[in-house]
Amino acid sequence: MNNYIKSFTKKMDELLWKEEFTNLIYLHDKEDNERLDQVIFLKKNNEDVVGFYIRGNNPLISVNKVYSLDDFNLYATYDELIEYEEKNFNPF
Repeated sequence: MNNYIKSFTKKMDELLWKEEFTNLIYLHDKEDNERLDQVIFLKKNNEDVVGFYIRGNNPLISVNKVYSLDDFNLYATYDELIEYEEKNFNPF
């Protein structure tokens, strides 16, 4: 297993292992109400989130909400974003 796969697997284990996620959060561009399909957030019971920005082979991961700290630099492209939550999210 190469170092990239080891690193990514370790991150995923730390953030997702034995966690219960309640909601799935999508972001929409307010200007045209188009969903950003490369960005998704999983919301935990305690209101914390794990965000993913999937662009090619190296996805970015964040534990910050977009409104708290824009780890994905989305506001460099979009003026205003809207969150939509899918309640009672169950991945299984």
